[in-house]
Formats: sequence, C-alpha cells, structure tokens
Amino acid sequence: MARHSFIQMSKLSDVKGRISYISDPRRQEHLYATFSTREDMTFWNDLAKECQEEFKRFGTEGKCIEARELIIDLPEEYTKFDPNQVLPEPDIKIASRGVFYDELGKRVRTKKEITEEDGKIREGCNVIKKGEAYEKHLFTAKDEVFKNELFLEEAKHFYTALINRHIHDPERRLKVFDPNSVYLPTKKIGKNNPKVAEIEADNAARQDWNRTADMALVSGITEAKIIEIKNEHVYNEASRSVQKNGWLLGLFRGIIQKAKEILQVLIRETEVPAKPTLSVDMAKYRTMQKLMVKVQDEARAIKQPQQAPPEKESIRKKLWEYDAEAKRRNDARRQEPRHRSYDYDRGR
Repeated sequence: MARHSFIQMSKLSDVKGRISYISDPRRQEHLYATFSTREDMTFWNDLAKECQEEFKRFGTEGKCIEARELIIDLPEEYTKFDPNQVLPEPDIKIASRGVFYDELGKRVRTKKEITEEDGKIREGCNVIKKGEAYEKHLFTAKDEVFKNELFLEEAKHFYTALINRHIHDPERRLKVFDPNSVYLPTKKIGKNNPKVAEIEADNAARQDWNRTADMALVSGITEAKIIEIKNEHVYNEASRSVQKNGWLLGLFRGIIQKAKEILQVLIRETEVPAKPTLSVDMAKYRTMQKLMVKVQDEARAIKQPQQAPPEKESIRKKLWEYDAEAKRRNDARRQEPRHRSYDYDRGR
C-alpha cells in the first residue's frame, strides 16, 4: 500500500510568534533550513496589527485568525501562497467628523454611547478627532479562496507530485489520501492536546479497520463492497447515533469495531469454498430410484433355478455310493496276479 502524503492547513492566531518559533535554531532541535520572504519582522507586525483591528471592528467571537500555514511532510518548509497582498500605497482613511470606539474596539455612532453620567469618556474607549486618520490598511482583504477546502486539496496534489518527482522507486512514492476509498483517515495529535488518549484510541480503531480492509482486498472482496460496508456501518451509523444520543466518548470506536466484525465475517465466507449445489430434479431422481429397485428384484428372480435344490440326504447318499465303488475297484486291482519280467529274474 502506498504511503499517503501529509499536508495540513493550520490557523494562526499569533503569526509573529509562530514565525519566530519555526525559524529560531535555538528553539528547533532539528532545524534544517529556513527561508524568509521579508528582511525583518515589520511586515508580520503590520499584518498582525491590521488583522486584530479588523477582528475588533467586526466584533467577531473567538480568536482572531492572523494567517494560515501549510504543514507539509518535508525536511524543509516552502509555501507559494501569500493570503494577503500588499497594497502599493497604504490606504489611510481620514475622519470627516469625530469617530468613537467603545471598550471592545467597536465603532459607535455618537459620543454619548461611550460617556458616563458625568460626561467623561469611559476607560478603554477611544475618540478620533476630525481630520485624524481612523483607519489604515497596508493589505487587501483576505482572499476567501484560501478558506476553501478545494484550495487545500489542490495544494495536497501539487506538493505530493512535487515530492514524487524526487522519488525514483514507484513503490515508495506518496499518494494523496482518498476519503472515498476503503480506508478510514487518522487524526493528527497536536502538541499539548488535552484529548491525546482519546485521539490515540480512535486512531488505533481506524488503523485496525484499515488492516482488515487490506485483508479483504487480498481475499478477493471488491472495493465497492468494502466501501458499501464502510459507508453504511461506519459513517451512516455514526450519524444516526449522534442524532439520537449526541457525541459520546468511545462511541465511534464501538461503531468501527462492529463494522470490522461484519467485514471479517465476509472475509471468512469468501475464504471457505461454496457448498456444491444439486442440479438434479429430486422428484425424477426418486422415481428412477424406485424403478431401479424394481428391476433389480426382477433380475434376482430370473437368476434363481426353476427346480428346488436336492435334499442334503440324497447328496450324502450319492457321495457314499461313489466312495464304495472306488473302494471296490481298488480291492479288485490288488487281487490280480503280477508277472515278473525276464530282467528281474536274471538279476536275482
């Protein structure tokens, strides 16, 4: 089975810290090489600042996504894409009147909304006077295409093909994982993940299914049949279970185990030769059998002698007469005179 390529997209809420971490030899044990598209951290500082300002302005919940990174299973990292394009000139907006922001950085319409009863500006609020710059953009808006799963899928195929160009042995070339194949995908365990034990147990169950799927393929079961079992007894069963009971720890592993047992039964049935099926009409067979028995009985009757066999006493009498006649003849032969020959007399 070909080894699958690994390419993952991760959201970065601290792009400056991430770049500093992955490019610092003192913090990386096996750092092979680094390549920077910027001479200093100014670009990344401006990117992080603008993303945070946009995040506050729109009042979005959760963490601000400052950038996205591709993690590729390679000894060195390289990315072709930049999710933000630098503007040729900074886009600076000048306030034509006073602009007011509350404690959350959200813009409000009037000053009254950020003042207390005594008329003072509440702590944390901000006021931009007329004629001052209230917005400054160095980058264009984020391209939505990089949030689409199709972009990640395209990147996987592109970089897998790039890697395979340097692998001469066809059996060692990588393959992009196909979610519609007979196999179940495993999950990556991130650093300091609190659900490490649960993910490891799920991955073990998934790998157990994958090994059983390999055995099924070797046994001659078609991919279509294995995929049918996977979809019905894993994915569909998991969906029904979540709708009924919600997501429960260990429930998915139990579903995989039941689906694996169904597949194992199919493997055993495939390995055992099928029982032969009779191609004879049983009604005709029984009729012919009765006819054969009747013919055999008639043949035995024909072979039997027409007269009854002689009695045992008559047989004994004949045997006695034969013996008596033979004895009489032997006695008569002994009583006959015997003549001596000339040679015999002369010799005496």
